[in-house]
Amino acid sequence: MSKERELLERISNGEMSFGPSNDSRESLERFQPEADDTIGALRALVRGDFIGGYKPHPESHTGESFIDRILITGGFTLKGQDRATWPEFDGESVMVCAHSLSPRPAAIKVEPGEPHQCEITGGNAPGACRCDPVEISMREFELRKAKP
Repeated sequence: MSKERELLERISNGEMSFGPSNDSRESLERFQPEADDTIGALRALVRGDFIGGYKPHPESHTGESFIDRILITGGFTLKGQDRATWPEFDGESVMVCAHSLSPRPAAIKVEPGEPHQCEITGGNAPGACRCDPVEISMREFELRKAKP
């Protein structure tokens, strides 16, 4: 199960904050890699419009500003409330217009060999772009996809 899917399940079960097992320095240090993964996954869920928001909370008693808690601040969006829309992410990939990856970070899903709409080369004219699509992970697509 992907980190994103795991977090959606946990939020669905009422868990609205994530943190180490206790406030000891050792627990805080061990939690930092998990905090980074959790923040990355939550960022994808916000950009994919599954949750409204999150907020990492830095502790202050060690002087290191470790993340000691990550709070879910927005809950599920309408899209996130529908379990059928939840992405899997693991092992999935999608083809996107090569132009949509640079310089703009808004990936556009395309079918290989099919002309498609591309803001970079053809404005909004359907079929204006005939680039060779690029395969990216579903996780990257959720982070970079164009908003409808």
